[in-house]
This record gives sequence, C-alpha cells and structure tokens, in this order.
Amino acid sequence: MAKHYKEKVSKKKNREKDNSKTKRSKKFKIFLILLRLVFTVIIIASSIYIIKWNNDNKANEELIEHLYQYVSVNYDEPKDTKIDHMKLKQENEYYYAWLTVSGTNINYPVVHFTDNNYYLNHAFDNSNNETGCPFVDYRAKCDGTDKNLVIHAHNRRDRKYVCVIKKHTKRRLVFK
Repeated sequence: MAKHYKEKVSKKKNREKDNSKTKRSKKFKIFLILLRLVFTVIIIASSIYIIKWNNDNKANEELIEHLYQYVSVNYDEPKDTKIDHMKLKQENEYYYAWLTVSGTNINYPVVHFTDNNYYLNHAFDNSNNETGCPFVDYRAKCDGTDKNLVIHAHNRRDRKYVCVIKKHTKRRLVFK
C-alpha cells in the first residue's frame, strides 16, 4: 500500500507541476499578445505621425512655392532683391517681412501675430500645419523703434528654418 500511496502522491505532484507550467505558459502567451498589441499600436501611431508630417511638409512647400511669385531674391546683390509686400500682405494680413539667408535654404515669409503660439502649428495661409511659419515675437513693436527682433521658427529635422543658421552665423542676413 505504501508503494501505491507514493505513486498517487508522485502523480499528484507531477500534475501540480504541469498545472503550474501551464499557468505560467498561459501568462507568458498573454504577455506576448499584449506586447504585440502595444508594438502594433506604436507602429500604427508612428506611421500616422510620419504621414501627417510628410503631408504638412508638402503642403508648406507648395505654399512657399506659390509665394515665390512675389519674391525675387538676389543673394549677390541684396539691393536687387525685389519683394511685393503688398501682395504678400493680401495673402496674409499678419505678413511682416521676408527673411533670406544667403548660402542657406532660408527664404521665407515672416509674420507678426498677437501671440507666439498660433504660428507654431499654422502655415502662412493660416491652415493647420505642424511645419508652422517663422514669426516675430508678439511683444515686438515692429514699427522701426525696436533695435532687435526675435524671430521664432521650428528647428526641424528636415533642415528647414533655423537649424541652418547655426552653420552660417557669419553670413549676411537679408531682412526686408
């Protein structure tokens, strides 16, 4: 009888071990499913962000190309630069100036608005666009009495706007 009892106990222990392994295996499978779900959500969200970022860039480039019809920049002779400020003002009543930096891809309109947040995520045509638009700090007078103007713009990974100024600080700025 003792032998028969030992076999029962041994089988019971083996079943408990198997149940324990099964429970751990189920928990691990659930963990893997949740992990896959999290990664899938991250991939989808990242893809949506990248697509939106790309669409915003394209829309902003098309807008800037449209505005170039009012601007003729001569980097060699800044005095020969021609800008139709009236037409640009008709495009956006908050237009303030056109900013170019020779030797860079900086060639953009600058606006002056009542706060510093609006043009962080709005293009020159006031459409929602994360590319934004360079703008003068809202506290600036912009009537010629301020000796220094602070221009805000995104430091974007696509090398647009201000990040290239770091490399060209010795170059002449044309600001009309």
